[in-house]
Parts: sequence; structure tokens; C-alpha cells
Amino acid sequence: MNPVGCGTHLTILSVCLTWPVLPTGLLPLPSQLTFRPLYIAAPMVRYSKLPFRALVRDYAVDLTFTPMLVAKEFTRSHAARYTDFSTNVHDRPLIVQFAAKDAVTLARAAEMVYPYVDGVDLNCGCPQTWACQEGIGAGLMKNPEAVRDMVRGVKARLGSEFCVSTKIRIHSDLRYSSYELK
Repeated sequence: MNPVGCGTHLTILSVCLTWPVLPTGLLPLPSQLTFRPLYIAAPMVRYSKLPFRALVRDYAVDLTFTPMLVAKEFTRSHAARYTDFSTNVHDRPLIVQFAAKDAVTLARAAEMVYPYVDGVDLNCGCPQTWACQEGIGAGLMKNPEAVRDMVRGVKARLGSEFCVSTKIRIHSDLRYSSYELK
């Protein structure tokens, strides 16, 4: 598949997923597994809104993300929610990407979008100066305990089956890029 978009504005990742289907409910043998590519349109500032997501779905993209939404503003402002988040019945599966720095705010934001999405993604990779100064985005890479607490907070509020992921950025000091969330 060729990526759709202008230059590097669209990132499409291809990974293999297995979809074993056995009527007996038993796990299939390795020779019975089938693989197919999964195409994901990664979150992009100003581009990943509903019209763009609809366009890339026309080009076989399976999973889309919203642009990064600041959870604090999203939970406090109806105008921010109305302006930044829109979806429809055809816009699935959909992951909302939030920037947050505390568990309560992220869990509230996730709860607000829960009926309309298939998961949330915590942005721990935005390198913009303002985001790092706010303690969000790549600024979280120095605070793995806060990331752990935010993931746990969403899971506690919405259930263990609700999908929560984190986007990270490889830091020039690899000590900040490799940590375990226990």
C-alpha cells in the first residue's frame, strides 16, 4: 500500500496481526495462522481530524488517531471539545490521543470520549517546547511514575478491557527512553 497524503504528513505503520478463527475455541497450530497487514494513520497535528480520517479510510487504513488533544482543556471547555473532537459511526476503530500530566485529568477526558472511541493514547512524545514546559508530551519521559499512574487511572475508571496506549519518543539520552511501567 502506498501512503496517502502530502510528503511525510501521513505515517502509516504496517504490522502483522493474527486472526485465528477456530469453531472449537482451541488455539490454532502455527501452520493455521494467517497474517494480514494492519494500516494505521498515526496522529498528526492539525491533520488527523474527521475529514482526513474519512479520506484515509477510503485508502484501506484500518485504524486512525485524532490529533493530540490537551486533556486539561478538553475536560474544562465545551468549546475545546466541540472544536477538537468530532466523529461519526463510520469513524471506527478510532483512538483519541491525549496530552496530560495527571491521572485524574486523563481519566476524566477518557471517560468523556469512551462511548465514541476504541481507546486512548497518552502522548509522551510531543517535543514542542510549550508541551515539555507544561510537563506533557516528551516532558513525561522523565516521569515514568506519572505515566504509570495515568494508565492505571484510565483502566481503573473504564475497565481493564479498555485500550490505553502510550506514544513515546526516543530521547537523545537513552536512559529517558527505556523504563518499565510496573
